[in-house]
Amino acid sequence: MISEVSLREHLFNLETDLFRPEVRHNRSELDRLLANVFIEFGSGGEKFDKQAIIDALAREGSITIAISEFEMKLLSPDVVLVTYRASIVRDNQPARNSLRCSIWKSIKGEWKMVFHQGTAA
Repeated sequence: MISEVSLREHLFNLETDLFRPEVRHNRSELDRLLANVFIEFGSGGEKFDKQAIIDALAREGSITIAISEFEMKLLSPDVVLVTYRASIVRDNQPARNSLRCSIWKSIKGEWKMVFHQGTAA
């Protein structure tokens, strides 16, 4: 069994991977990281399923995201809630800040995101 410290670091890395352009714009990487039952509630009130978010990210322009205040709560041995603040800069516009949460589930030994929500802060 992985320690909570190692799991926190692993999930932090997975979250930050999802902010890297080479992952965000790569359908196979997104397919690997997002569970088939994935749902996202966007900061603008939108609801996305896995295919919709993969399609949306493929069309996304330049983006830089920084994470702070990252926290993890173990909900069960194979389900984890992570929360954090994100500062997002799109196409050299002023930064937008949001509160974010994700639920990750270990599926066949791999951590996959099943839920994500962003709320403007």
